Amino acid sequence: MATVALKWLIVTGVFIGFKASVWAQELDAGKMEFLSSCAACHGADGKGKGPLSVELKIAPDDLTVLAKKNGAVFPVNSVYQIIDGRRL
Repeated sequence: MATVALKWLIVTGVFIGFKASVWAQELDAGKMEFLSSCAACHGADGKGKGPLSVELKIAPDDLTVLAKKNGAVFPVNSVYQIIDGRRL
């Protein structure tokens, strides 16, 4: 249990660092959303190896494959529909 709490603490610290560097550079809302909501499980590179991925029963998907299969465009609406349960 302590290791999970420690991982959450580390992830939170990493995200604060990411957010500070994003604000210092050009604002990219999509990147900020990904880093704050998705990267803990999917990893900052989106390949499914985030710091919390080892705690999950089902491994997170490699999100980079979704863009490749969709003409190099990330299917944001489809992903949100999967996340909120409208689509399996």
